[in-house]
Amino acid sequence: MPPSGGNDGVGEGSGRSMRRGVGRGTTAVASTGQDLGAEPGSRKRKVSVISRDTGSPVGSGEHLKVACDDSQRILNEIEDLRAQLDEDVKKLGYCEANQKLRVELALNAEEIQCLRMKNEEMHAKYEGMRKSNEELRNKNDDLVKQNEELQDNNNGLVKQNEVLQTSNDCMKVVNGELQDKNDGLVKNNIELQTMSDGMRKGNRELQAKNDSLMKQNEELQDNTDGLTKQNEEVQAKNDYIRKQNEMLQAKNVGFTKWIEELGAKNDGQRKRSEELQAKNDSLTKWNNTLQANNDSMRMWNKELEAKNDGFHKNIKEILENKIDTKRKHLLQLEELYSTIDFPTPQLEVGKRMLHKSSVEANHAALKEEVAAYAASLEHTRKKNKVLESKKATGEQLVAMLQQVQDVSDIGFDDIELDTRICDLMVTGCKSKSRSKKNKERRRDTVITEPECSDDDGRVSNAAVNRKSKRISKPNPKYAGLEWRPK
Repeated sequence: MPPSGGNDGVGEGSGRSMRRGVGRGTTAVASTGQDLGAEPGSRKRKVSVISRDTGSPVGSGEHLKVACDDSQRILNEIEDLRAQLDEDVKKLGYCEANQKLRVELALNAEEIQCLRMKNEEMHAKYEGMRKSNEELRNKNDDLVKQNEELQDNNNGLVKQNEVLQTSNDCMKVVNGELQDKNDGLVKNNIELQTMSDGMRKGNRELQAKNDSLMKQNEELQDNTDGLTKQNEEVQAKNDYIRKQNEMLQAKNVGFTKWIEELGAKNDGQRKRSEELQAKNDSLTKWNNTLQANNDSMRMWNKELEAKNDGFHKNIKEILENKIDTKRKHLLQLEELYSTIDFPTPQLEVGKRMLHKSSVEANHAALKEEVAAYAASLEHTRKKNKVLESKKATGEQLVAMLQQVQDVSDIGFDDIELDTRICDLMVTGCKSKSRSKKNKERRRDTVITEPECSDDDGRVSNAAVNRKSKRISKPNPKYAGLEWRPK
């Protein structure tokens, strides 16, 4: 390409071309003069040769030959001048074309400078976009492939810009294409930003739902821990009741010794004890039925505990399996989102809505299952409480009936037996004063006057007579025991 020049250089170039044209014209004239000088001599020789061949003298025709030679020389000079004029005209045309080309080159240089500035701005924009893409790559690992593709596109655009710097003729077309591609890249980056925002929102929602599920699982774990603690407390209560039964058994041993001493005095009252034995048989039958009911309740409680443990295990396995399946499903969806190129934002929105609806449906199903599990736990808790209350009442009745049976094995009259039953019921109520049912029983069977005993600790007949007058009426709770008032 010719170097670009200013407007001042155009005039100088034209002047130089004109001077060069003049110099060339003079040299051309000199050369043509030499040629003309040479040509007439040759023509003269040819004329002399012709004249010699013909044998006619040519003295009179020499002047004509010289005139012809001069005219011929003038004609040749005219032709040379015309050729020189044509060359000068061509050179002037070349100068004008060069002037136009210089103007065009100046304009092209300005356009190239503007395009270079635009390319620098675009390069700065590309740098900013590249930084934003790196930030998005650090935040969203799923968009690494797309960012690499954008990086490849940017590298291709840089190469194209380098090619454009070398190819000035197709700069406008290529810059237009680069502008279009830049607009497309900006749109793609905006779409990627919106996609990343949507993915962040979805991840936050999923994180919140997962946190709620973890809280529910922790609550369920706390409930199971509470149930285990309650079972341990029930076991501790059972151990405490057994210890109390052993203590009562020891007391009963002492009472039996004391009763044996009293039995030596009360041999004549065996007939009355036989009647009480018949009553005691009915009581033992009822005791056996209560014992059978208690055993069935214990077995049922064990079955419920086993079922509760199996239910806990099944629920844990089901929840773990469902959580694992949800995680796998989310991983598969993330892989699909990372591999699929979304052509339009409508498809992306539709897919996000479908994914969101499926996740919400799954979480709703999990919430329903957790609610059902909590309801079943509450139901089992209530059953355990009812069973514990029934078990406590049954054990109290069994202990009292055992005491009555132990006392009734030794012969007493009705008055002493009734007083002894009242004393035993009073001691049993004192040992279990915290129970409301025992308080009600104690209200029915409390004896207001103290016993009057001798020095050796035996009950006197006067105290027995006083107690026989104050025997309380039977409790309606024990109506099925065939209680017969005196």
